[in-house]
Amino acid sequence: MDEALVAAVTARQLGRAVRQVQRLSGFVQNEDFLLHTDSGDFVLKASDAAAVRAEAWACQRVAAAGVPAPRNSHAGT
Repeated sequence: MDEALVAAVTARQLGRAVRQVQRLSGFVQNEDFLLHTDSGDFVLKASDAAAVRAEAWACQRVAAAGVPAPRNSHAGT
């Protein structure tokens, strides 16, 4: 996935300008990006919706148990 496309789509979805996009290590089924904005930094995980929903569920479960975990917003959208 092209970083310029990631920046454009993310800016449109979040309503924030994306200053920089960095590709992160991902897994076979997804691509991950670190997005730098004036409102903070965000990680975008691009994958099929079922995989993202499963990961969001797991993160919510471990966070509820007191384990530090990423907060997932817009999972599956």
